Amino acid sequence: MSVFANLRTNPHFPCLNSLPGELSISAAPMREYAERPWCFLGEITQATIVRFFSVELSVRDSDGAGLTVIFACHDEPPQKNLQPGRAILILNPYKRPLGGGKIGIAVNDLGHFKVLPFGMQALFELNDRECQEQAKRHLGHRDDCAVLQDPDMRALFRLQWGELDEFKCLLLNAQEKRL
Repeated sequence: MSVFANLRTNPHFPCLNSLPGELSISAAPMREYAERPWCFLGEITQATIVRFFSVELSVRDSDGAGLTVIFACHDEPPQKNLQPGRAILILNPYKRPLGGGKIGIAVNDLGHFKVLPFGMQALFELNDRECQEQAKRHLGHRDDCAVLQDPDMRALFRLQWGELDEFKCLLLNAQEKRL
């Protein structure tokens, strides 16, 4: 088992203030971000279905800053999976104004969005050295460690971006269910 990237301090996992802005990126910084993929980590505080297939999430980032995440679904939104307290992952997002004075993220490709069945604190604990050492010694020491069986999560934790163009499924341990 290789050592995982530190989700708390790694530049590949920026908070809202460190995300690139969609409308303000010049060619040079864009090349830097294209060469260095990133993933936003957040936790749902509220989920609202705003129109037939549109979802608006109130989210807090790893620094505690609030933001809005919006996306459209191809089917009925999975309301039961978008519960407050669940962590979300978004591959290569840009922050942007969303109207009404809100700053946030518009998810255009749902293959870049994943919901975890637990919160950010549990995700950070899974990423801690102590938890990794426990996992090496005692298989199945925590139910949450099933996250390490998910190929998307293994690639993300190990910064193997070439294996992660998009998430294979929206929900951790879901059977290829797409929105």
